[in-house]
Amino acid sequence: MKTYILFLVFIISLIIPLPVHAYAGPGVAIAAILVFITVIVSFFASIFLKLCRIIKLWISNITSFLRSYKQGKNKSKLNKKEK
Repeated sequence: MKTYILFLVFIISLIIPLPVHAYAGPGVAIAAILVFITVIVSFFASIFLKLCRIIKLWISNITSFLRSYKQGKNKSKLNKKEK
């Protein structure tokens, strides 16, 4: 009988839920601010890391171009000396 009553109360509470008036307080506001700051910081960190990767790629491309240009210039000097 006791389980029947508990089951009936459970079914009624699922069908007709009562509103819960909970007080969130300042803790929720502080948590929301911290989440917002975390999102902003992670966004700027992502941009910073992407810029570092792009700058590193540019520097490696420029240095490889300069090396190949210098080697091509040296080869042309050798070809002139041989003639």
